[in-house]
Amino acid sequence: MKKNISKYFLLILITEILFSCSPKIPFTPELRSKIEYQGIDITDVQFYNSKKIILNREEIEPEAVEIESGDIKINNKKVIEEITIKKNTPGICIEANPYDLSICFEENTSNTLTFGRKNGNKLEYAYRLYAKKWSSNNSGKILYGDTIYRTQPGAGSAILLVKKKQFYQLIKQKRTVRGQKIRH
Repeated sequence: MKKNISKYFLLILITEILFSCSPKIPFTPELRSKIEYQGIDITDVQFYNSKKIILNREEIEPEAVEIESGDIKINNKKVIEEITIKKNTPGICIEANPYDLSICFEENTSNTLTFGRKNGNKLEYAYRLYAKKWSSNNSGKILYGDTIYRTQPGAGSAILLVKKKQFYQLIKQKRTVRGQKIRH
């Protein structure tokens, strides 16, 4: 009997875990319109990135020349910085414009990525990562904070996602009529 109860409990637990996970869907202009039509502020929506985004920058500082004990000492310094935003990292909207959103994935809210729905003259289906310039391998130059970074190849296909919880409400009304009789 205890074995059946534990199997039943395990089945209920697995079912609840499966149904508690909300699928993530692309954030589209149509979805944005529905949200805004309901009077919901877009900054109240939790966003996620669809794929890993890696930002890289290299900076070579000018040579520093010194004399140390009569010897010439030349200092060469190269700074390499890499920022990784893992797939499905939660982000918030800092600024919303008609065609794009500034999304922040970290505590420093000046470090944002721009996702937009405009690609040249055509409108995109989902809000896609914007760059100042894209290369042929879909790697881009992106302003992050006040610094220009280069993304990894393929980053141009990263889109914004939101969790979708859909509820259906069924209202069932039931009544039985008694009929009518002729009244004279």
